[in-house]
Amino acid sequence: MDIDQSAVQRAECCLRVALLLCTLLVSASHALAASLPSKVNINHATAAELAEALPGIGPVKAARIVDHRVTVGPFDSVDALLDVKGIGPATLGKLRHLMTVGAVLDTAAEQRETATRDAVRRVIVRARGGAAQGSGW
Repeated sequence: MDIDQSAVQRAECCLRVALLLCTLLVSASHALAASLPSKVNINHATAAELAEALPGIGPVKAARIVDHRVTVGPFDSVDALLDVKGIGPATLGKLRHLMTVGAVLDTAAEQRETATRDAVRRVIVRARGGAAQGSGW
């Protein structure tokens, strides 16, 4: 069986290019994850953390959010903040993208790791020609 050396060289070249692109993608995803604002979990944050993380929410409104959470129980959704005195639809609309009620990534390192994993998965799916359905990816 004869091996076409030029085909082998082309395949090696394609592999090197793919690895280079993966490396660049990982670097870009790390930079992107580092620049993304992290979300504050309104079911776990202290009043001080809420006041610091949410523009326009000062110590008084932050204390109201915590008091409501302690009195009524955890928020089912970010929209439940409308039940807190002083938080209206306009305020909620401005802050919605900065808040969560569920589990959040605790550290920037976890955010970078998740972004990198997702980016690599997308590259692999594209390299396979999109044929990753059912592969667990």
